Amino acid sequence: MADEEKIGRPWKDDELDAIVADYFSMLRAELSQQLYIKSHHSSVLMEQIGRTHRSVELKHQNISAVLEEMGCLGSLATNQRETIRRRFLVQLTDTFRRMEISLMSNHLQEC
Repeated sequence: MADEEKIGRPWKDDELDAIVADYFSMLRAELSQQLYIKSHHSSVLMEQIGRTHRSVELKHQNISAVLEEMGCLGSLATNQRETIRRRFLVQLTDTFRRMEISLMSNHLQEC
């Protein structure tokens, strides 16, 4: 459960240490092609440090951005972004198709 007093407050060193350690734990698992579930990591971390899911997710994104800027993630970050982009594109396209079919169906019913 998130600690209400932490919302909007800077992260403390121990919180940063915990999320960086968790991030590298997931990164090691990914690089060695071991199964891990990010939501489980996030849940444990949220309980440990009292931050919200959104806060944890944004901090993970910040860590990725810094590592990418430092050149530490190389093609891994690029590949992840491309995979996510492709999945999102497929999902978005499917949603638009369903909406289009629904709109066409509604229009035909009005005629």
